Amino acid sequence: MYVAHKGQALAQSSNMPHAARLRRKIQSFHAITLSWQVVIVWPVGDSLRPTISALQLDESMSELRIHAEMAAYSIEPEELHGMVCGMAVNGNHEFVLSDFIDFVGIDALSDQESLGNFVNAALDELHDQNMIFQPLVADEEDPITKRVETIANWSGGFLAGFAASLDGEHAELPVDVQEIIKDLVALSSLDPEDYREAEFEPGEMEEHEASLTEVHEYVRVSTLLILALMDEHVSVESAID
Repeated sequence: MYVAHKGQALAQSSNMPHAARLRRKIQSFHAITLSWQVVIVWPVGDSLRPTISALQLDESMSELRIHAEMAAYSIEPEELHGMVCGMAVNGNHEFVLSDFIDFVGIDALSDQESLGNFVNAALDELHDQNMIFQPLVADEEDPITKRVETIANWSGGFLAGFAASLDGEHAELPVDVQEIIKDLVALSSLDPEDYREAEFEPGEMEEHEASLTEVHEYVRVSTLLILALMDEHVSVESAID
């Protein structure tokens, strides 16, 4: 498991469960095939006004990131994406947008249409049968500090969204889910200031880049595994009730 300690957290990525093993576990869950419904309920009338022209967009941005930028200027796109994913993997087949707005806070949001587009696009990727899901974090071409920062932000957003989506019936989470949550807690505490390239020793750049690639894949497949495990968990609880 990761230990979020200065300059060492990424180097300890080999202690996490290997992504390939997690991927095999995901594929063994037929529960990953879900009928998904996004319930769009706007409790705020016209208080979210389109303000697209106020945002300067980079042409290299993905469509998902553009929707995130326009939906909530005060929340980093990776954190917003993590929040949506965290709320979406709680085992229910319904995502109520009004609940998400209540969780995030109306003052943090800016564009109603972009928020709806962002949530729908994020959930489409999350539930795609070809497992195309990717956390919305910085690319390999970006500086290591940016990659570390966005992974930390995404992990923090996921944890907040996941916690907000749980109720008293989910007190006993599956063991694998608990272990992944512990790892995400550690990732959320990573400090990009500990990974400034100018301060690296010879060979550290390549080591950190390799670790970040593994971390990215771990976060990706772990999210899908939580989705499958929580769906099975809720189904079992419902059968007992």
